[in-house]
Amino acid sequence: MLNTVQELIDSIEFSQIELQVIEGLKKGNESLKELHKYMSIEDVEGLMLETEEAIAYQNEIDELLSGKLTAQDENDIEAELSRIEQEMETTQTKTEKEEVKHEGEEEELELEGLPSAPITQLGSPTE
Repeated sequence: MLNTVQELIDSIEFSQIELQVIEGLKKGNESLKELHKYMSIEDVEGLMLETEEAIAYQNEIDELLSGKLTAQDENDIEAELSRIEQEMETTQTKTEKEEVKHEGEEEELELEGLPSAPITQLGSPTE
């Protein structure tokens, strides 16, 4: 008998919980119906499409900024680097040759502004 009474109490408590769940579902459905008045399926689809496009655009920007290069881009960069290195070597070689060439001229350049003097040896004062 006590078991039966306990079972009856448990059933009543469970039914009350079920009733609360059902009331919550009803209120939730009513809220959704009110919200659906403000947005249509077309609006949501349009918004989702715009969001997809924005994400794709951002991914493109991210890819460009992250420095991901294609194989062709890398080849072009390597070729440009080689060309620049060759130009630098050529310029450096020319500069070194000019420095060697001008080393002997430095003394002459320093004397250019002075008056000229005879190069021949003068005789002794007794002559």
